[in-house]
Amino acid sequence: MSMTPIAFASDAQFVEQLKTASFSAVYACRNSPDGLDVHILDCGIDDGTWTRYERDIREFAEGCRSLLRLERHVIDMRILKDCPGWTNGSRATWARVLLPDILSEEKMCVYSDCDMLFIENPASILAVLRDAGALLAGHRNPYGSIGPDGRWFTGMNLPYDPDTYVCAGLIGIDLDAFREQHFIREAFSFLEHYPDLISADQTVLNWFCHGRTAVLDEGWGLFPHECFTYDGEIKALHYSGGYAWSRTKNAYDWVGRHCARRETDLLNAFRERIMRTNPFVLPRSAIAHRMVGWSALNVARLLNRMGIVFPGHPCFSEMVALFDGKGTALEKAERTLFAQ
Repeated sequence: MSMTPIAFASDAQFVEQLKTASFSAVYACRNSPDGLDVHILDCGIDDGTWTRYERDIREFAEGCRSLLRLERHVIDMRILKDCPGWTNGSRATWARVLLPDILSEEKMCVYSDCDMLFIENPASILAVLRDAGALLAGHRNPYGSIGPDGRWFTGMNLPYDPDTYVCAGLIGIDLDAFREQHFIREAFSFLEHYPDLISADQTVLNWFCHGRTAVLDEGWGLFPHECFTYDGEIKALHYSGGYAWSRTKNAYDWVGRHCARRETDLLNAFRERIMRTNPFVLPRSAIAHRMVGWSALNVARLLNRMGIVFPGHPCFSEMVALFDGKGTALEKAERTLFAQ
């Protein structure tokens, strides 16, 4: 029997998302003789909430006959106080920078954000990392050079390869190599030099591992907008840009969530049918956001037909173009997820 180490980071505001992501990873191992060694990087979860989470995931693993080990790692957030947060204000993902020290006995591990729905066993991510001899393995970040990450690296004259730049939401990490090459020290040194980095610690990870990353099969960590034309097998669905639980702040957010509504249905079906809990309730968007968002969606469609990039948002044009495609990936994922 082997156990795949997988880490999730969460603060108090993402506990429900943590439950969905970690439960789906456990459920994806239901037909495997091996199991998961789940490490929770606790960035502000109170003890009562943790006690309920621990009870629920252990009962869930027992019910679906998955092997589970669980460990809580309380993070001293003072270490991360100067790290820039994501748009939701959370700094929890920076805890993954500390993994080489936290998981000091592990050679490799998987890390997952909490906005993930696993369809297949994440163990094969480490096989890809091992076979490639890479430091980091992940899903290629969408949009390439036209996305904000690519534009930031180019503007800073830092090395950037759109074909190997990965999204850090679901990654395999060679912890031994990170320790040998003093990754934690280098990461915070990089932050001192570039305090305005674009995508929090994702920027640091890709800078450190440039030329030494392995790109996972496209189905691992697939973004909602990438499902629209994808006909392969979704192995994990990453809800970045299509959150099922966030109130839209602007028209662009509304379009992203509108485009991801079928993926949200799959997420909620897992919560209802497998987890036996309530679905995420979509907050009502402001009427103004809906009107402007719907207009932007249709203007982008028109500009795409004319071969004109949506002003100021090159990746928005690509998202809308993909949204109008007809992929079969979600139907396949639903059959896999709910197969008895």
